[in-house]
Amino acid sequence: ADRALPAFYSEHVKKMITHLQAAGVHFHFGEALSQVTKTATGLMATTASGLKIESDDIIAATGRIPNIEHLGLTKVGIKTDRHGIIVDDHLRTSIPNIYASGDVISKTLPKLTPTATFESNYIAGQLLGSTAAIDYPVIPAVVFTLPRIAQVGVSVEAAQHDTEHFHVQALPYGKLLAFQYQNEVDADLQLVFDQENYFVGASIYGNGAPDLINLLTMIIADHVSATTLSQKIFAFPSASVGIIDMLTPLLHHD
Repeated sequence: ADRALPAFYSEHVKKMITHLQAAGVHFHFGEALSQVTKTATGLMATTASGLKIESDDIIAATGRIPNIEHLGLTKVGIKTDRHGIIVDDHLRTSIPNIYASGDVISKTLPKLTPTATFESNYIAGQLLGSTAAIDYPVIPAVVFTLPRIAQVGVSVEAAQHDTEHFHVQALPYGKLLAFQYQNEVDADLQLVFDQENYFVGASIYGNGAPDLINLLTMIIADHVSATTLSQKIFAFPSASVGIIDMLTPLLHHD
């Protein structure tokens, strides 16, 4: 590909790439691996353009395919595609009494461990008598690079392309909360709001992103207003309380 992590906010990805390059990591974009061969001292990766890189180890990290071969699915009539097992809005396969959950499902939602857990718990409810279709909440995603990158809800790029319905507020919390975030001055938070100033999305760059995105996910999922948030008392001087203090005035007021 011509860039890393295309599903994440491009400016945060660029910052992460620059940070890793400064630490000695080399990136080669737009290269398709054609072969790997043994050498006298290790391994040689060769790309379609002729680029050769010698290394002690090579990691194959070019995505995943569903492990559905040799299960006899076609024999019983369970439909699949290149992305996995096809299910309906009750996670039923084409055989109604057979369900599927997790990464093996053909879906556009993030294939993450907590998503699989949510789906499995939903199926348990179906088996116990629930009849409602599955209703996914907003799903946060984290890339455990150094620094971390996280996002949830409406993406920054989507909001920037639809200014009629959304607006983005930048929050350079690393500079504003240097003490709380241990002088990580380039840590950054991009907040997405809808027309009524409800909080609907976020992208975070910084080592505190994994925990911070969980807090923001709850605020988004519950449609929390400034009025509701201002009635809560949080631990001080924790790192997250500074974010809450800066976020509250930006939210919808009841």
